[in-house]
Order: sequence, then structure tokens, then C-alpha cells
Amino acid sequence: SHVLADREIDELRAQGEHDHLDYKRIFKLDSPSAKAEFTKDVLSFANAGGTISRLLVGVEDNGTFTIPQDSTEHTRSLRKLVDTTLQAIVGERTVVAPSILVQHGEHREGPYVLITITSDTADLPYRFFTKPDAAKLPGASQGGEVWVRHGTSKRLATADEVAALEERAKLYRSLFP
Repeated sequence: SHVLADREIDELRAQGEHDHLDYKRIFKLDSPSAKAEFTKDVLSFANAGGTISRLLVGVEDNGTFTIPQDSTEHTRSLRKLVDTTLQAIVGERTVVAPSILVQHGEHREGPYVLITITSDTADLPYRFFTKPDAAKLPGASQGGEVWVRHGTSKRLATADEVAALEERAKLYRSLFP
């Protein structure tokens, strides 16, 4: 993975948060509820379907870098965000997981982590399960919760939205078997 230039990060900071970009000061994934929230974030992006979405960690909602109370602790928290850990967290809570790529960097204004989420239209909708084991049970592909992103926030999909995602996936699979 290439090291991102400050300029690439600045372009993401200049865009502001939107359907495919979210800024996070930091997230600690040390509790089941934190892992669940992270998974919902990832899956809500993935349910946009066939797109690339990004979480830029270490940046405030206004696009400025986080100035932590304790920079050593902040750096340590960012370092804990690695592909395998994040993939495992999401993989436990969904039937099929989107691809998650993690890039760590040092911008001139501070450290960051860029998490890139790539979904596959054929796998829509991505479903969230609160209990990690539930995603592996028979029939799980019809269960769980479907989260979608709306502007800068996430919410549960309506029945119509779920049906539309299922239709998109069906069409995609028929076109690209």
C-alpha cells in the first residue's frame, strides 16, 4: 500500500463528511458496544453498494486534526487499528463482510488512519448481527439489521430500502454471474 501524500489527506479533509466519507476523532474498540457501532458504520457505508467509502480517523468533524490530551496514548490507539483486527470485528457480526483496507500515516499536522471500505453489489444488503454467533446460523442471510448512511449519519433501512438493495444485488448477479 503506498504512503498517502499529505495532499491526498487534505483533499479528503476539504470535502467535508458525506455519504462516503466520515471523520472520527478516535475510536476504541475495547467493548462489545464499540465493536457493534464500528460494524454498523462500516456496513452502512457498504450498503451504498459498489462504491468506495472512507473513514478518516484522527480528524475532527470540521476536518482539523485531533489535538489529543495525551499524544502517546492517541498514537497507541491509532496503531491498534489494523486490517486483521477490523476485518475480524466486522466479519463476526455479518454474513459477508465488505473489504476493509487500513493505511496509517503521519500528516504534517498529526497522525491519522485511513480506513477504506469497498463493497460488492452482489453481496447487498450487508446485514448486522448484535450477537457475533448469530451471523453464522442458517437463514442469517435474511436476518439481522440493515443499516444505511444518510448524509453524515447512519440509520436502520426501511423495508423498501432493503427490498431495493436486494433487487440491485439480484440484477447485478444476473448481469455478472
